[in-house]
Amino acid sequence: MDPTASVFRKFGSAGALVAVLLISAWIQFSVVSRTVVTAPFRADAREYFFSAYNLVQYGVYSRQVTWPASEHPLPPASDSVRSPGYPLFLAAVGNPEPTDRYLRRVT
Repeated sequence: MDPTASVFRKFGSAGALVAVLLISAWIQFSVVSRTVVTAPFRADAREYFFSAYNLVQYGVYSRQVTWPASEHPLPPASDSVRSPGYPLFLAAVGNPEPTDRYLRRVT
């Protein structure tokens, strides 16, 4: 067997893999950067956001709407409707607040 063919086969496979990964990454970043969200805090996103917000503000895992905090001095009742993974991510990104700046940071 020709040693050059083996080298081309090895690098050809690696090159194809790199090309597929680069194209996939470009598609994903294009979709994320061009997505327009008209009302980001609705449906499931609202529940996840307020789970993170209440976790940071009150130390309670709850999806209850408590914005603004000045109008809700008491912590909400805890619940366990949603899994905690994404709300913990939202809390780790920074202080959750329903603003465009926070939304850009999460995106």
